[in-house]
Amino acid sequence: MEGKLVVLLVFAHTFLKLSWALRRLNYTLAMISAAPPKPGFAQRNRIALELAALLSLAVRSFNAGVRGYYFALAALTWLVGPEALMTVTCGIVAMLAWRHFAAGTAKAIRRSYAAVLGEEEAMGFAGALQPR
Repeated sequence: MEGKLVVLLVFAHTFLKLSWALRRLNYTLAMISAAPPKPGFAQRNRIALELAALLSLAVRSFNAGVRGYYFALAALTWLVGPEALMTVTCGIVAMLAWRHFAAGTAKAIRRSYAAVLGEEEAMGFAGALQPR
Protein backbone atom coordinates (compact mmCIF):
# COMPACT_ATOMS: atom_id res chain seq x y z
CA MET A 1 0.00 0.00 0.00
CA GLU A 2 2.85 2.43 0.82
CA GLY A 3 4.34 1.98 -2.64
CA LYS A 4 1.04 2.85 -4.30
CA LEU A 5 0.73 5.98 -2.17
CA VAL A 6 4.24 7.14 -3.12
CA VAL A 7 3.54 6.52 -6.82
CA LEU A 8 0.27 8.44 -6.52
CA LEU A 9 2.02 11.36 -4.81
CA VAL A 10 4.73 11.49 -7.48
CA PHE A 11 2.12 11.54 -10.27
CA ALA A 12 0.09 14.22 -8.45
CA HIS A 13 3.18 16.41 -7.94
CA THR A 14 4.11 16.03 -11.60
CA PHE A 15 0.58 16.88 -12.73
CA LEU A 16 0.65 20.04 -10.62
CA LYS A 17 4.07 21.03 -12.03
CA LEU A 18 2.82 20.64 -15.61
CA SER A 19 -0.41 22.50 -14.81
CA TRP A 20 1.57 25.37 -13.30
CA ALA A 21 3.83 25.44 -16.36
CA LEU A 22 0.81 25.76 -18.65
CA ARG A 23 -0.53 28.63 -16.55
CA ARG A 24 2.83 30.39 -16.71
CA LEU A 25 2.96 29.91 -20.48
CA ASN A 26 -0.55 31.37 -20.75
CA TYR A 27 0.49 34.34 -18.59
CA THR A 28 3.43 34.90 -20.91
CA LEU A 29 1.18 34.85 -23.98
CA ALA A 30 -1.24 37.26 -22.31
CA MET A 31 1.62 39.63 -21.53
CA ILE A 32 2.88 39.45 -25.12
CA SER A 33 -0.58 40.26 -26.45
CA ALA A 34 -0.91 43.15 -23.96
CA ALA A 35 2.36 44.76 -25.03
CA PRO A 36 1.99 48.13 -26.73
CA PRO A 37 2.26 47.98 -30.54
CA LYS A 38 5.12 50.51 -30.85
CA PRO A 39 6.91 50.95 -27.54
CA GLY A 40 9.84 53.28 -27.13
CA PHE A 41 13.36 51.90 -26.87
CA ALA A 42 13.52 51.84 -23.05
CA GLN A 43 10.02 50.40 -22.72
CA ARG A 44 10.73 47.77 -25.39
CA ASN A 45 13.85 46.61 -23.54
CA ARG A 46 12.02 46.45 -20.22
CA ILE A 47 9.13 44.50 -21.76
CA ALA A 48 11.57 42.09 -23.43
CA LEU A 49 13.43 41.47 -20.16
CA GLU A 50 10.22 40.89 -18.19
CA LEU A 51 8.79 38.57 -20.84
CA ALA A 52 12.05 36.64 -21.02
CA ALA A 53 12.02 36.20 -17.23
CA LEU A 54 8.41 35.03 -17.27
CA LEU A 55 9.04 32.65 -20.15
CA SER A 56 12.14 31.25 -18.40
CA LEU A 57 10.04 30.48 -15.32
CA ALA A 58 7.41 28.78 -17.46
CA VAL A 59 9.94 26.67 -19.33
CA ARG A 60 11.70 25.73 -16.09
CA SER A 61 8.35 24.56 -14.63
CA PHE A 62 7.57 22.64 -17.79
CA ASN A 63 10.96 20.91 -17.75
CA ALA A 64 10.50 19.99 -14.09
CA GLY A 65 7.07 18.56 -14.89
CA VAL A 66 8.35 16.49 -17.79
CA ARG A 67 11.28 15.17 -15.74
CA GLY A 68 8.87 14.42 -12.93
CA TYR A 69 6.73 12.46 -15.36
CA TYR A 70 9.73 10.35 -16.38
CA PHE A 71 10.54 9.61 -12.75
CA ALA A 72 6.88 8.95 -11.99
CA LEU A 73 7.02 6.20 -14.60
CA ALA A 74 10.09 4.84 -12.85
CA ALA A 75 8.27 5.01 -9.51
CA LEU A 76 5.49 2.98 -11.08
CA THR A 77 7.97 0.12 -11.56
CA TRP A 78 8.36 0.03 -7.77
CA LEU A 79 5.13 -1.94 -7.79
CA VAL A 80 7.00 -4.65 -9.70
CA GLY A 81 9.92 -4.67 -7.28
CA PRO A 82 12.97 -2.77 -6.07
CA GLU A 83 15.24 -4.16 -8.80
CA ALA A 84 12.90 -2.87 -11.50
CA LEU A 85 12.75 0.52 -9.78
CA MET A 86 16.55 0.82 -9.62
CA THR A 87 17.03 -0.37 -13.20
CA VAL A 88 14.43 1.94 -14.72
CA THR A 89 15.53 4.92 -12.60
CA CYS A 90 19.15 4.48 -13.73
CA GLY A 91 17.96 4.18 -17.32
CA ILE A 92 15.96 7.39 -17.04
CA VAL A 93 18.90 9.26 -15.49
CA ALA A 94 21.12 8.05 -18.36
CA MET A 95 18.50 9.07 -20.95
CA LEU A 96 18.08 12.55 -19.43
CA ALA A 97 21.86 13.05 -19.24
CA TRP A 98 22.21 12.04 -22.89
CA ARG A 99 19.39 14.37 -23.93
CA HIS A 100 20.86 17.24 -21.93
CA PHE A 101 24.46 16.91 -23.11
CA ALA A 102 24.73 14.76 -26.25
CA ALA A 103 21.45 14.89 -28.20
CA GLY A 104 21.29 16.77 -31.46
CA THR A 105 19.04 19.40 -29.90
CA ALA A 106 21.54 20.08 -27.11
CA LYS A 107 24.34 20.43 -29.65
CA ALA A 108 22.25 22.79 -31.79
CA ILE A 109 21.50 24.96 -28.75
CA ARG A 110 25.20 25.16 -27.87
CA ARG A 111 26.03 26.12 -31.48
CA SER A 112 23.33 28.81 -31.36
CA TYR A 113 24.75 30.29 -28.16
CA ALA A 114 28.23 30.28 -29.67
CA ALA A 115 26.99 31.98 -32.84
CA VAL A 116 25.08 34.67 -30.95
CA LEU A 117 27.33 35.29 -27.95
CA GLY A 118 30.75 34.14 -29.07
CA GLU A 119 32.53 31.03 -27.84
CA GLU A 120 33.73 32.23 -24.40
CA GLU A 121 30.51 33.95 -23.39
CA ALA A 122 28.45 31.00 -24.64
CA MET A 123 30.32 28.63 -22.31
CA GLY A 124 29.50 30.79 -19.29
CA PHE A 125 25.93 31.37 -20.44
CA ALA A 126 25.29 27.67 -21.04
CA GLY A 127 26.36 26.97 -17.45
CA ALA A 128 23.70 29.39 -16.22
CA LEU A 129 21.07 27.33 -18.03
CA GLN A 130 21.76 24.15 -16.11
CA PRO A 131 18.66 22.71 -14.44
CA ARG A 132 17.95 23.78 -10.89
